[in-house]
Amino acid sequence: MPDTDYYFHEPGTLGLGAVLDVGLRCTHSCRFCYYSFYTSPEDQFLALRKGSFRPISECLEILSHIAANGLKHVDVTGGEPTLHPGIVEIARHASKLGLGLRIITLGQFLMQKRAGDEILLQQLLDAGVADFLFSVHAVDEANFKGFTGGSLEKLSTAMSYLKGIGFQYGVNTVVFRDNLDMLPEIAKISVSMGAYIHNFILFNAYHRWSEVPQIVEMQPIYQEVSGPLQEAVNILESRGLAINIRYAPLCVVRGLERHVVGVTGVCFDPYEWRNRACNYDRDPSFCAEPIALSTEGVLVAHSMQEKNGVTPGGTPFFAMRGDDFKIFPEICRSCAAHHVCDGIDPRYADRHGLTAFSPYYSLETTGVLTGARVSYLPPFFVKMGPMADMRSAVMGTLPRR
Repeated sequence: MPDTDYYFHEPGTLGLGAVLDVGLRCTHSCRFCYYSFYTSPEDQFLALRKGSFRPISECLEILSHIAANGLKHVDVTGGEPTLHPGIVEIARHASKLGLGLRIITLGQFLMQKRAGDEILLQQLLDAGVADFLFSVHAVDEANFKGFTGGSLEKLSTAMSYLKGIGFQYGVNTVVFRDNLDMLPEIAKISVSMGAYIHNFILFNAYHRWSEVPQIVEMQPIYQEVSGPLQEAVNILESRGLAINIRYAPLCVVRGLERHVVGVTGVCFDPYEWRNRACNYDRDPSFCAEPIALSTEGVLVAHSMQEKNGVTPGGTPFFAMRGDDFKIFPEICRSCAAHHVCDGIDPRYADRHGLTAFSPYYSLETTGVLTGARVSYLPPFFVKMGPMADMRSAVMGTLPRR
């Protein structure tokens, strides 16, 4: 087991988290899945239905390499990782290596019995799983099924089981057009069900999403996000939960900068991944190797470069991140946040215009992080053991260690 139940990660230092991708296989139908249309522009979930799992031997080898590379904790993801036939063995091996293991899941299969009389959730706990990150995208059964193909009742049953034994965990919510008005009620679920951290992930047109017309139905208009998101944050903060907002241009969540984790600061976030993800066809040592960073600590693929150009929809820009990954239009030229901001999705700019964006004329920063982020300590407590009292830790009533 890990030496301590939790540790405090010093803000502004590179994170020590990693990821184990067990394969794309998944039975869910999450409308906003990043792997949508991955292998077919007509069949949204073909890659997930036809996907396979990595052999258990490779999964264990990746974990061993991750530990040898000095990383401290691992997210297990897919696909749906709890469907992997070796998921309990994966958890057991991580525990032996001293890695804190967190499973990212929709929670649909945890209460089922597998290879014995005990439910899978209890088997995973017995194997040493330190944490779960549950996907909560709606507040009622009908919408949850419509958004994911799954059952909120099944997920809630697993969450209740953990709450009953005092096991605290995290929650992910993808923010997209159809769940904006639900964000405050989703926050109340986290508060009442025992979560200690909540991540709001603003839908972005990654992977094949940039190539399909269905993006119009998914990508939220930023002016419509700020109200319900602020209300949800207020609910969570009032009850002492840590909060992250992932992948939003800073100015559209003005006043919430302390919560923002973008591509610029992602490698400094303790729960994000330093090694290579999505390389199912590569050998284990490659997958476990930390990704190259720029001198500022930004992923090389997301480094900012000055480049004048015009998007396909006619939006002029003077700089970009990566190869047209995000752009900085003329409205951003006078902004003080260039080096700490992701920039703007060019497809968003072409579709919705630039009225949601306004420059910062001054902004306190430390490297590629805002000063507000560096000063906001709650999300820098990392869970390493199953019974860690993370709510007390993030509220500052337990010592840093």
